[in-house]
Amino acid sequence: MGLIRNAVKQGKLAGEHASKNLRPGISAQYDVIVVGAGPAGLAAGLVCALEKKKYMVIEQNKFGGTLYNFPKQKVVMSFPLDLQMVGPYKFKANKVSKEELLSLWNHVRKQANLQVKEECRFINLTKKGDLFEVETSTGILTAQKVILGMGVRGTPRKLGLPNEELPKVTYNLLDPDQYQQKWIAVVGGGNAGVEAAQYLCKASLKNKVFLLVRGPTFDRCNEENQQIIFDYAKKGMVTICYNSSIEAIEKDHVMVMREGKVVRLQNDFLFVFAGAIMPFAFLKS
Repeated sequence: MGLIRNAVKQGKLAGEHASKNLRPGISAQYDVIVVGAGPAGLAAGLVCALEKKKYMVIEQNKFGGTLYNFPKQKVVMSFPLDLQMVGPYKFKANKVSKEELLSLWNHVRKQANLQVKEECRFINLTKKGDLFEVETSTGILTAQKVILGMGVRGTPRKLGLPNEELPKVTYNLLDPDQYQQKWIAVVGGGNAGVEAAQYLCKASLKNKVFLLVRGPTFDRCNEENQQIIFDYAKKGMVTICYNSSIEAIEKDHVMVMREGKVVRLQNDFLFVFAGAIMPFAFLKS
């Protein structure tokens, strides 16, 4: 729960350092480019705005970064937040939902006229003399300083199967309520996959949910989430399939390898939480 607060602190420090160490006479599009519009990127961008620097925050998805992709009403904080232009901010309740925090952030974004470019994926970074060339999915940007606020979740790892581009395949869960009376498969035995299965198997939604776990146990999931999903499984709300993996994706079904046998499973939606591809090679370079 303290990760967001710490990210805000670190983003603020990075923004202050970059703003104070700019050199005059450098010809670049921006003084500072901030990669990532999550809590760290937001804090860094706000510092640049307050210091009246020429800057741009780029985000591969939507403003809010990883937080935007959390399920609806997920509790994301239990601490007060110290944010530029807001100061120490204590929420009315001790536990803060995704929607409450995003509402505050969007208010601050408008107040500061924060410069954010969404759907702009960071690809690479090259030092050219006194400036950096930032390669993005929408073109090359140049800046004196670059702040990497990309977080630790990386880019979702895909299964690498034919038909994975079908609309029914997704890598995050935003609003569980939009899935009702559906056959749903969730791939992943970590916290993200198990939590998604918990949301989707609620009795009120009347879904048929299968949680596909590659190994014989949950080895990447905390004890609390395990106890919840075990309880749901006992009640018949979800079917946990160990030693299983997706072999093929079709329009109305998936083929699942389970305990050494391939079975056909009716399917309307496939959620994949197979980890992430981290930019380790880039960071080492």
